[in-house]
Amino acid sequence: LTPRIAELAERIAPVTIDMQFDYDLYQDRSAGVDLGLAYRRPGDPRLIVAKLATFHFLLFASPGYLASNGTPTSIEELRDHSFVEQGGPGYNETAIDLLLGADRDRTMTRVKTNSSLTQAYAAANGAGIAILPSYNRAISSALVPVPIPLNMRVPLYYYYRAEARQSAVLRAAIDWLGEIFDPL
Repeated sequence: LTPRIAELAERIAPVTIDMQFDYDLYQDRSAGVDLGLAYRRPGDPRLIVAKLATFHFLLFASPGYLASNGTPTSIEELRDHSFVEQGGPGYNETAIDLLLGADRDRTMTRVKTNSSLTQAYAAANGAGIAILPSYNRAISSALVPVPIPLNMRVPLYYYYRAEARQSAVLRAAIDWLGEIFDPL
């Protein structure tokens, strides 16, 4: 969203866009937002909820990291590499454990952060391999996919209060969201 937020700002001017990020997947934020995005379907029956997209995850690394450490071609070869992980309270940080097993060597993780931006930058600067959404290919040429297929995906939902249904600004924001994501 962030690289394209200027498009939305232009459409709904002079309304201010206030983007707040929280990685706690279990926290309900629906009370304080006009339009929200969540990786879990909100449970409040008063909300209008729709699936917006599905994020597909890939392994990414910098070309420099791969040149120095080799390009793994199997899950087993990943055990010889370093990782950059994202994790924190309420965030599902088991992705690498799902790949390599919970008994993996914890020193494989060279950097751990709760910020997806920090994770991407650390991987782009050679700190290790990261599991990131496939859209990173469109954001940065500093990261390249590692050729090991993953079967990891996460749905993304948008939600809003039913009483806001007639808002022109809300409709413009929802239309913009629909345009920037590939069809489901």
